[in-house]
Amino acid sequence: MGRRSPRSQTMDYRRTVNLPQTPFPQRAGLATSEPLRLARWLDEDLYGQQLARRADAPRYELHDGPPYSNGDIHIGHALNKILKDIITRYRDLAGYRAPYRPGWDNHGLPIEYAVSQALAAEGRELDTLSLRRACRTYAQRWVDVQREQFKRLGIRGDWDHPYLTMAPEFEAGILESFATLAKAGYIYRGERIVQWAPSLRTALADAEIEYRDKVSPSIYVPFAVTQPSAALADLDALHVVIWTTTPWTIPANLAIAVRADIDYRVVEVEGRHYVLADYLADALGAKFGWAEPRRVRVVAGAELAGTVTQHPLYDRPSPVVLADYVSLEEGTGCVHTAPGHGKDDFETGRKYGLPAYCPVDEDGKFTAEAGERLAGRFVLKANDEVAGMLAEVGALLAREAITHQYPHDWRAHEPIIFRATTQWFLNIDHDLGDQTHRERALAAIDAVAWHPPEGRERIAAMVAGRPDWCVSRQRAWGMGIPAFYCPCGATILEARALDSVVEVVREHGSDAWFELPPEQLLPAGYTCPECGGPADALTKETDVLDVWFDSGSTHQCCYSKDELPVELYVEGSDQHRGWFNSSLMVSVGLDGRAPYEAVLTHGFTLDSDGRKMSKSLGNTVDPQNVVAQMGADVLRLWVASVDYSQDQRIGDEILARVADTYRGLRNSLRFLLGNLHDFDPATDSVPEAELGGLDRYLLHGLEQTKRIVTQAYEEFNFHQVVYHLHLFALEASATYLDVAKDELYCGLPWGRPRRAIQTVLYALCSELTRLLAPILCFTADEAWELLPGTASASVHLSDFPAPRPERRIDPETLYELGWLIETRDMVKAAQEAYNAGRAKGERLNPLEMAVTLTAPPEQLAVLERWADEIRALFVVSAVELRAGDSLAATIAPATGQRCARSWRIFPDAEFGHVPGHETLSDRDGAVVAALAERGLLPAD
Repeated sequence: MGRRSPRSQTMDYRRTVNLPQTPFPQRAGLATSEPLRLARWLDEDLYGQQLARRADAPRYELHDGPPYSNGDIHIGHALNKILKDIITRYRDLAGYRAPYRPGWDNHGLPIEYAVSQALAAEGRELDTLSLRRACRTYAQRWVDVQREQFKRLGIRGDWDHPYLTMAPEFEAGILESFATLAKAGYIYRGERIVQWAPSLRTALADAEIEYRDKVSPSIYVPFAVTQPSAALADLDALHVVIWTTTPWTIPANLAIAVRADIDYRVVEVEGRHYVLADYLADALGAKFGWAEPRRVRVVAGAELAGTVTQHPLYDRPSPVVLADYVSLEEGTGCVHTAPGHGKDDFETGRKYGLPAYCPVDEDGKFTAEAGERLAGRFVLKANDEVAGMLAEVGALLAREAITHQYPHDWRAHEPIIFRATTQWFLNIDHDLGDQTHRERALAAIDAVAWHPPEGRERIAAMVAGRPDWCVSRQRAWGMGIPAFYCPCGATILEARALDSVVEVVREHGSDAWFELPPEQLLPAGYTCPECGGPADALTKETDVLDVWFDSGSTHQCCYSKDELPVELYVEGSDQHRGWFNSSLMVSVGLDGRAPYEAVLTHGFTLDSDGRKMSKSLGNTVDPQNVVAQMGADVLRLWVASVDYSQDQRIGDEILARVADTYRGLRNSLRFLLGNLHDFDPATDSVPEAELGGLDRYLLHGLEQTKRIVTQAYEEFNFHQVVYHLHLFALEASATYLDVAKDELYCGLPWGRPRRAIQTVLYALCSELTRLLAPILCFTADEAWELLPGTASASVHLSDFPAPRPERRIDPETLYELGWLIETRDMVKAAQEAYNAGRAKGERLNPLEMAVTLTAPPEQLAVLERWADEIRALFVVSAVELRAGDSLAATIAPATGQRCARSWRIFPDAEFGHVPGHETLSDRDGAVVAALAERGLLPAD
């Protein structure tokens, strides 16, 4: 074992060791440091500098999907904005001009609802104009709040010039898009079934619907036949049995639908005959308590056509009609049909000339048409009353409760109803000559790159099956639909009128529609195109545009025609039926193509147990709290670490694990910076071609990691970026950084071996910092400031690391060095085995060990080729190589003397020969002497 030599002098050699020095703190203190760095970025207009330096570069445009300016941001906002920021930051570093203009959706129900609720709580009610002004003030306040919250996340962008859908110029652009579509014949006014929110008194879009469990009454009702078809003509006391989970729609029943190719059974029970699907008849008989129903006959649905029944509550007929949507999954095979309350029902009614009868008003209450007993009742609370009325007339065979998913509005979270109303629509099947708008939209979808790929099938199915777009809403806070009505009965939606309103809105904002009379909105001398009546006799449309038309038009307002399509849209997967869809409809109508070349979608954020976040459950994660406690970079790292294409989870334990990963990456940067404090890359670098094997092996690994990470950034696989960078940092630490410490700390500071290592460390630090910069935007910039020799003041003004193919080493050398790393693992196992079972005082640390490696000829030749590097690789004091039958490692105490400076054990021939430094190895003694010669020894 190594001997301790008597000290020949009293120098404290610890003070001669070249330990790491850096102001880059181990404890990040992100919550404190990030706001200071952010303020500096804003003061220096870092974003403007980024764009200026890329003025002539290829463009990469990510169009921001506008959030509602309504309330504080939530974790879903943070995920979405950070993903976008990672993308634009990467594209900027990669050499693109990557502007990011954030936007907000300012009109619409969420804001009007919040303002109305606040006014109601104060007992106030405002007229339309005053309500609109209150909404505008409310929306602007939350724009300002959310803007600061997004900036705190490190989101780069043009925060001083966001797009706001309530800005006059923008409102004019939205109206201009609508006007252009109207001129092209896309827009019409008609009666259709819409999703109606009684609590909000407005129609709703699909994207404004959420599904929740609801308990509904399920009833089976026999309709008495008054006029049988030929196949049933010989039967008396005949009834057709229907089923519904919305008893309140029974007053609106006008028909019963059957399917032509379904078999229907006629059964006799106690002298009465009933018609129901043959496949379901036995189960239904048991449900109805029929003891011994007699099968009379089976007929095809087509043979039931022409049968007429009597409505059980009203004196009107209900004919049997044919429809393809009738199924045998539930019910009776005979479908209750109310054309005023269902989309399929409506189409069936149109086919058979039945009116869209809807005895329900905009508050969801029965009108007088439903009869005195029901008039004024809220329909969703009238189910029991309707069922009772049916029971009273002997028309209720069974009743039960079922729990099912039922549509609710997304603001008040109340059940909606389907209701026939007159609305404005965009015709999805508008004839374009060679194809329809729907067909062109489906073709446009195929020209888009969808990430993940299944997004294409999702939006294609929605476009293929979607009805005409209801673009009108019965609200106050929105873009007034620029239509006029004449006493002669004309509806005016023509070019001169439309263009005039657009220009008025451009100059005065959308309030002008609600404030000015028609004659001030229309051209001077304007008259009704049909009767020639004056403008002051006209009335204005009171409905406003669907807010999804606002956001669906943002690309038209933000970009010129030659700037479209943009490169990317990024939003949650629900936007296949929302923003992606509405933007596609507008863009295909106006430009014949999609507004985006690629679409990236992410899932929803759940709590750590996989539950949907809810204030009532108390499981929400506030991004502002995370940032205040852990820093924005930790939250950004979480976003980059998860597979965002699926629903992702977040919670305290998950964030703690992310924080551990962050500390690991930070410590790697800190080690690198600490060992570069005396390194100038311009004068101290060693040509990479002259580096040693382990040096080149690490640079080869860096190059491989860089290639993988670059591809992952290009493909938006950010969790792969984090995984591979973290893995490389761990492997570099284990296979190189530990190996390098002896030379870094104890070698000659300006010596070539140490400079060679620093050359590698500099490459690592410079490139890892830039590889991490799109994700850890604050930390990477902090490290970059302390990196010697940087050409830019900020990492965000640098360039993404370029490929360095010359770093790749030949396969044979790569194999040999990889094998040496594996051999190192074997040596470590032998070291652990040596110490196992020994008392603490008898155990050896690696620098007290000598390793004897035996190996067969081929492996021995490899070891001998790398003999100059394997002692450092194994982090021991001595290595002996011997021929043997197999590869094996033997551990023994190293012989010689322990150096008082480096703590390695050196053989006597290499120890104590430097005068005045007899307790040091000759290597260490020479270093101390060189320091003394240059006057670099620390004062006592």
